[in-house]
Amino acid sequence: YHKEGTGTMPSEEKCQTPGCGGGQGAGGGVGRGRDGLEPLAGGGAPGDIAFGRLPGLLQDLFRAGAAGKRPLPQNEDSLLKEAGIGTYILFQETYHKGNYEYLHPTGPKHNYAYHTEAMDRAMQGGIDDVGLGVLFGLENYRYELAALLMHAEHLEAVYGVGPHTISLPRVKHADDIDPNSFQHAISDDIFAKICAVIRVSVPYTGMIISTRENQKVRERLLHLGISQISGASRTSVGGYVQPEEEEENSQQFDVSDNRSLDEIVSWLIKLGYIPSFCTACYREGRTGDRFMELCKHNQILNCCHPNALLTLKEYLEDYASPQTKALGLELIERELPHVKNPKARQIAAERLQLIAQGQRDFRF
Repeated sequence: YHKEGTGTMPSEEKCQTPGCGGGQGAGGGVGRGRDGLEPLAGGGAPGDIAFGRLPGLLQDLFRAGAAGKRPLPQNEDSLLKEAGIGTYILFQETYHKGNYEYLHPTGPKHNYAYHTEAMDRAMQGGIDDVGLGVLFGLENYRYELAALLMHAEHLEAVYGVGPHTISLPRVKHADDIDPNSFQHAISDDIFAKICAVIRVSVPYTGMIISTRENQKVRERLLHLGISQISGASRTSVGGYVQPEEEEENSQQFDVSDNRSLDEIVSWLIKLGYIPSFCTACYREGRTGDRFMELCKHNQILNCCHPNALLTLKEYLEDYASPQTKALGLELIERELPHVKNPKARQIAAERLQLIAQGQRDFRF
């Protein structure tokens, strides 16, 4: 379960999309989480980020990360690939062309076609994994859902690789946003149905839900197919570095789930899930069609299951409260016998012991 962050900053000519927070002057930023890296949020126009510096910047960080950004020319996507990013994530916000252009009257995001074709340019530029997302509530949810699934179908048909992730944000309250004023705002029940339909339609994708949603909604969606959630998120500029004065509120949206990461991990364990901090596939080159082949044939579990236990063990040793550590160790003891491959089970057991002795960074 990832811990997310943003790096956009205010501009004079802001995008009108609720919760977007960026515009012509949007910039990029990297913050630090458990593994030393938060997602990288890029700028709106070519040249907004010093792309020539990215390879060295990202390679200095401990583990592969995700780039959440606005559309860029193919040559700059190639630089992101060279930098070793994990997943290229771009929210469409709305697939409805007229509504999109109304919400983006000026600036680098105004061009609907250029924005919508960003994933094609990314994959043509050599990026293996891309992540889709639409902001539900800007347009009729049936239209948006159909368009999102058609986008996933297009990527798989053309490149042989569908979206690595699909994010499910919806219009939520923010400093200047009232979701009740949007005629297409969706209820919790509709939101749950959307989640279930995506899981059935795109069974191989990772599905992401953020702290926009409260604990009750997130727990319901976990049972319907969500596989990645955020914890202890900050959506303001530099929010992970220093607290922000209330009158300088730059949050993209109000955080509805304010629990700490330790509380999130404990909650997941009590629900019967294995909180995983794994990034092994990026680091082992299991990306793109290689990842999809394993995923679609139900073989990825042979890597994910033991890796989840190993990364959870690291978290428990280094960061967890005593109560969460006790719960987690019990979970690992219960789950280890269920690792199907006998050799992998033995290796995992040995590595769990080594982690307890202070060694780190094992992976299958």
